[in-house]
Amino acid sequence: MSLFIVSTPASAADSGGQTNAEQQVRKVVLDKECDDPMELAVAPDGRVIFVERGGAVKIWKPGTKATVVAAKLEVFRNYTGSKGVSWEDGLVGITLDPGFATNKWVYLYQSPMNVSENRLSRFVLRGDHLALETEKVILRVPTQREICCHAAGSLAFDGEGNLFVSTGDNTNPFESEGYAPIDYRPKRYPWDAAKSAGNTADLRGKILRIHPEPNGSYTIPAGNLFPAGTPQTRPEIFVMGCRNPFRISVDKQTKTLYWGEVGPDAQTANTNRGPAGFDEINRARTAGNFGWPFVIADNKPYRAYDFASKTPGPPFDPQKPLNLSPNNTGLKELPPAQPAWIWYPY
Repeated sequence: MSLFIVSTPASAADSGGQTNAEQQVRKVVLDKECDDPMELAVAPDGRVIFVERGGAVKIWKPGTKATVVAAKLEVFRNYTGSKGVSWEDGLVGITLDPGFATNKWVYLYQSPMNVSENRLSRFVLRGDHLALETEKVILRVPTQREICCHAAGSLAFDGEGNLFVSTGDNTNPFESEGYAPIDYRPKRYPWDAAKSAGNTADLRGKILRIHPEPNGSYTIPAGNLFPAGTPQTRPEIFVMGCRNPFRISVDKQTKTLYWGEVGPDAQTANTNRGPAGFDEINRARTAGNFGWPFVIADNKPYRAYDFASKTPGPPFDPQKPLNLSPNNTGLKELPPAQPAWIWYPY
């Protein structure tokens, strides 16, 4: 797999004299031999630091136009055995501290091998070497590893030093026929997205917003979805109701968060289950609930399907979604669902 970066030339001369606006964007291949590259960050000196799902941190150097390995982390990736099953975990996110030019801090989102959690950690980059012994674990996201899927893991800072972290719903989608995986039967925890994305007390299926502190801790910025101290909630949550918010971006001027949401696989609507699958492009200027697994797209509701009897219940109410899952450790009545900004069918 190739790693490439899209850039805008500084002048028409940089693009061969082309002046059309569409011709001012270039796709530049940096490395043709990559193993599932996931996310990249550009350092002030022009180096491109990127991560591969298998655990490698690599640096493309503009002077030599070559790639070097900065570190190799042991991560839980494509693993099937006594420790669980993984298709999408691994080393999945990277960003640089706003003060990287002086402090050399690099943030990674990873799936360590020996514990059932995904982890946000900070490291120090010394030259072209990521010093693994400098790790400070900032945030832990407990996960189930009985069966896949959906890790997300994208990282992005806003203009005020707040760090956004996307997390997937950690739910298997393959036994719900492409509709909402809300299987409330006993021993079906990995197949129930209400346990995570629809759970106000769980960090999965969310976009979190925290303010990292120099000592490796973090504080909670004002304006997250649930004020600190609210019972049955986590104050780190900025956006909830996400399936797999795979990549995020923050417009620092407008303070707008954008993300791409990978949707489910149902190709048609089903009156007994709910809408067809939709992928989404979302944006949020303020905190909110974006509905999964109870609604999708422009608040199209799923039905409260009983997987045991295979009978449909009533459709969920986007304005007052209820999480009645026995796996829910948070609030039963959720914030109103926000419709997607852009949605498109399977």
